[in-house]
Order: sequence, then C-alpha cells, then structure tokens
Amino acid sequence: MLLLASAAAHTIRKAPDTVTLRSWMQSQKCLKMASLPLMNTQFAQLGFLDALNDAGLMEKVTGVSGVSSGAFVTAIAASKNQSETSAKFRKIWPGWSNMGASKDPEMSANYKEKVLDQVLPKTFEELKIPLAVTAVHYLDDKAAATVDGKRAEPVVISDGPLSDSVIVSSSAMIGPGCPKCNSGFQGKTFRGLFPVADGFLKDEYGTLGLSALAPCPNLLHIMPQNYPQQLKPTLNKNLDTQPTNVVSLGVDVPSSGIMSMMWDSIRHNKAMTFLKKMNTAIDVPMKMIGANEDEAWEKLEYETAYEHTKEQLDKPMMIGDEEGHFFVDLNLMEHWKPMRGKWEEKWDKKNDKQHTDYWASTADRRNVMVSERNLKLKDGSLSYRAGGNGKGAPTLLKEEALMMKQKETGEKQVYPKGFSTHGPIY
Repeated sequence: MLLLASAAAHTIRKAPDTVTLRSWMQSQKCLKMASLPLMNTQFAQLGFLDALNDAGLMEKVTGVSGVSSGAFVTAIAASKNQSETSAKFRKIWPGWSNMGASKDPEMSANYKEKVLDQVLPKTFEELKIPLAVTAVHYLDDKAAATVDGKRAEPVVISDGPLSDSVIVSSSAMIGPGCPKCNSGFQGKTFRGLFPVADGFLKDEYGTLGLSALAPCPNLLHIMPQNYPQQLKPTLNKNLDTQPTNVVSLGVDVPSSGIMSMMWDSIRHNKAMTFLKKMNTAIDVPMKMIGANEDEAWEKLEYETAYEHTKEQLDKPMMIGDEEGHFFVDLNLMEHWKPMRGKWEEKWDKKNDKQHTDYWASTADRRNVMVSERNLKLKDGSLSYRAGGNGKGAPTLLKEEALMMKQKETGEKQVYPKGFSTHGPIY
C-alpha cells in the first residue's frame, strides 16, 4: 500500500567526521532494522541492503521489522543468503501485470508460486535474522470495507509459514466489494481470523514488528520517500519500542517511479492483448506518453541505490534537533530527475504533494496510536513476544514443556534459538 510522505522544514547539520553509517553500525552491540512501507520501492531498498551486505554490515543486524510492501523486502534482508535471494528475485520478478491474474484468490496464489516460494524459505524459523511483519484484522466486513481504524487491530507475525504471512501483510484492499474485493487483493482468513489484510493501517512507520523481537535501543529505519528530506522526522519516542539511537535512511523514489507499473498494466490489459494478437506491431510507446518502462525504473533504482550506499558508508552522517537521531539520504534524485518524461514530471508534481500533505495531516493520529501501545507494552498489559497476549504472538508450548522438564529433573535443558519472553537488554 502507498505510504504518503510529508515535507517539513527541520534543521540538520553534518555530524562529526568520525560518525559515519559504517562506524555507527559497527559500534552497536545489537541493531534492529525496519522498513517504512511505500509500494513498489523494493528495488531501491534492495540496492541499499545489498550494498550493506557486501560491506559485511548486515552481520550487525539482530532483528528486522516490515509491513505491507516492506514485508517482502525485510524477508529478503533476513534470509541466510541475502545476495543470492535478492539476485534471484530481481531476475524472476514478472511485474504485477504479468502475474497471470488481477484478482484474488488467483493473484495471491500466483504471487506465492511464481515469486515468494521461489526466493524465500518456508518458515520464519529458517531465516538467518529474526523477522516480524504486521497485518491488520478488521472486526467485521463493514470495518474492512470502510477501512475503519477504530474497529481494527494489528496482527504481528514472527513465526510459522513465511510466504503466507508476507502476502497477508501486503494484501492492500482497494476498490469495491472489499473485503472480497472485485479486483486486486482480497481480505484473507489468517490463523482463524477474517478479514485480515495489509498492515499499513496500524503500522505506518513499519516499526511495530520490533515489539515481537528481543529489545534493542538501536534502529536503522529505512524510509522510502519521493525526494530528499520529504518526510518530517519522527521523534524516537513516537516509534514503536521507543529506540534511543536511530538512523533514518532516506531512499528517494518519485511517484512516477512508484506507479510505473500502472502503464505496464495498461499495456497488458485484455483489450491491448487482443489488439496485439490481431497486429503484433501495435503497442503504446512509452516515450510517446512521456513515461519510462517499469523495468527502466527498477534497474535505475537498484543500481543507483547500491552505488550511493557504498559512497555514503564513510561520509559523515547528518544530525538533527533530537539527540540520538541521525540522517542519511541516498539522494537518488540526481539520477531519476533527468530521466523523467513530461507526463511523469506532471504526475510527480501533483502526487508527491498529496503524499506530503497526507503525512503532515495524519502525524498526530499516528503518534497517539503508537504512544498508546508503547505504554501498554511497557507496563506489560500488551505483548507480541512469544507467549504474549497480542494477536499473532507465538505460543510457548514447546518452551513451557522444556521448562517443566527442567524443573522436575533439575537437568539443564538446551532451549530453542531465540527462546525467552524477555530477551537480552543492551
């Protein structure tokens, strides 16, 4: 689902020369990573992640949180062989218009078969880095049809089948008929709950999954946006789990790049397919309409994000008005700005502003929502950790059995990896 972003004037200045992204990451005893959701930015995010991986810095990451479009990106980041997984995805990705269906249940089934099952392990437990993703459960069909946030609850998923969890986290319901939408993704039945869909509504920062992972005060926050410094900085206290040491990483993709798949969809619709069967020379030249191919955007986003990340690793980061909050901007704009056609420039002028206005106008609502659940997480009345009472929290049946055996026999037991309802605190 689209995340709409916001510009706001804020003061940033260069940090001391020794405070670089590389040095900051290397100095952390633990490090969480989260991806703020913005549809169709996966290639740019993967360019950043692959550059970190090639520099050996992904070894510092101890947990990852994602939602909506970020659920798939963070699943790749958490994989045992990130480089191989990323390369395979970029090679086999057919684009949404070539998924073989434009409506559920076929669309989700094809996405799972053609893409997710080809690149991701079967379960969360097979990942290298602990991962949690967020979906939303609506209390009834009417709440889903009207996207009623007051009658919806987050579902934080950190165990079990992986592909199904990624799909439900990114199942944005759009158009008439929802939750059994007439086109696109439909609401899902997930772990006995219906309807469950895209997690954006309850996790616009992409950080709620952090609450299901071992506590850590350090966060690398990947923030896709339309242009450099578009998003008003979110205070650390307003992020889930309230990290105290944060780097906000800006990845700049304009609205035209995000929606490049729209023209690809037009070129592959039924009418166009029929005309091409009649005459193979028939097409809609992208240059004629002042736009670029979907593949051109994906290639540029990945390659420039990769190169700019390598360049930024050893440059001083920026700091803002809040203590413990740093900024890095990949500034991909210098590459895509001259590439855009006239239609794309016009599209961006209108839609980038709408994204900006949305983020600014909804900040208070979003921060109140996160603050309220942070209080509950802190006082113990809410938990998404193993054995917790939040929706999606894994059970502790196996661990409890081991604990009972240890208590009865006095023997030291070997616990599963990651076992603990509290985890290490650094």
